[in-house]
Amino acid sequence: MGPRPPRPAEAAALPILYGSPEGRRFLSRPAGGAQGSRAFALGEPADICPARVETGGPSPDAAASAALEACFAALEAADAPPPGAQGCGCRLAALDDAALAAPDAFDYAPGVSARLVSPDLDIDVDLAASEAAGPDGDRVVALYPSPGAPALILVSPDGAARMLLHGREWTGSRTVEGLSRGRYRERIALVRDDGARAILSIGWDPVAYAAERRRLTRWTGA
Repeated sequence: MGPRPPRPAEAAALPILYGSPEGRRFLSRPAGGAQGSRAFALGEPADICPARVETGGPSPDAAASAALEACFAALEAADAPPPGAQGCGCRLAALDDAALAAPDAFDYAPGVSARLVSPDLDIDVDLAASEAAGPDGDRVVALYPSPGAPALILVSPDGAARMLLHGREWTGSRTVEGLSRGRYRERIALVRDDGARAILSIGWDPVAYAAERRRLTRWTGA
């Protein structure tokens, strides 16, 4: 009989490729042949290794190597635990049209919990956060404090962040701790144009946030 041939996967089985900014860029690239190849890599284990990377290359080998190198560079930039015991590695999740990882590696939550805290402004609110691709590799994170009035945050690959909330601009920096259901678990320290400070935590469920609130709300600069 021999091994069964691979079966096509429905989009619903690969949500991180169809929902995340990096996944959508991966799907927009050529998938093998004369135009080149594409690869998608993830930090492993995901809960402490925050990396979602896609890239292309002239061949499958070149694309895979480029994706893994970029993944390790992202982990280093995020100050993730170094490779080794209890450290971080990278896995190649997809190459051209082949899914190479277990199904749970492709989990992706369209929206996640967020919390915005500003003692300066007496703000402490629960939010929902979604994300999309922005220009030049940036991510656009939308926060929903009320229907129809989202705050928008532009997060650059280098961790710089800008937020527009109720017509006022905030700037700051982002630190990231891992992936949860394909979404970054991140903390963004922000300063408004008048000097008011705020901390935005994204990706912690309410129980985890309550357990770590003291650490997550400690101001470390923006």
